[in-house]
Amino acid sequence: VDTATAALIAGLGKLDCVSEDPSAQVGIDSFNEHAIAIGIRVWVPTATYYQGKYAVNSAIYHSLKAAGIPLFVPRQEVQIVS
Repeated sequence: VDTATAALIAGLGKLDCVSEDPSAQVGIDSFNEHAIAIGIRVWVPTATYYQGKYAVNSAIYHSLKAAGIPLFVPRQEVQIVS
């Protein structure tokens, strides 16, 4: 968790569109049966909301990938019993 948090804060800090005041907030958002969910809050200008959103999402992906943190996609298995 600490590695992921540090990677995300560093990655988001490189973006010009993310406000420095207030700064980005990153931490454990919740626990579930399969993972720990990391919550991220950033502030971007309203006029460029979607550009900022897409830049933030890209930074999240690339920051976690560069830190060697795998991104899991929930998987559901279905068995047919007859």
